Amino acid sequence: MRRRQQNGLILGDEGYGITPWLLTPYRNPTTPQEIAYNTLHKRERVIIERCVGQLKRRLPFLQHQIRLNIDKIPSVIVSTVVLHNVAKYLNDQLPNDEAEVAAEDHDGEEVVEDNDELNNDRQRDQQRREEIKNIIF
Repeated sequence: MRRRQQNGLILGDEGYGITPWLLTPYRNPTTPQEIAYNTLHKRERVIIERCVGQLKRRLPFLQHQIRLNIDKIPSVIVSTVVLHNVAKYLNDQLPNDEAEVAAEDHDGEEVVEDNDELNNDRQRDQQRREEIKNIIF
């Protein structure tokens, strides 16, 4: 059986061992080239970590264990990135760390304090749905 060709690489931190598909930084860089490699590696990992952080803030279910068959995981990843990109296209702001979660009571249920606010949210959500529909079709 022929192995599938790998067309990508993953950047990992120094806690992982290097493999053909996983690049890690040098543990004790000594040459200018090794130092430059580590600097570039770190810059790229920061960008990737920031993107993953945005996805987790926009779609909080990604912060928890998701039980799926392994063959479904690529579809979930692609779907979440597509939804995130559509939201960015529509200028939908990411929730702030402190303000991202609506006021909750001790049971974790959302507390609705103002019916006008709820109606405004519902209208905004319906408008967003219409905009997404128009993008897709």
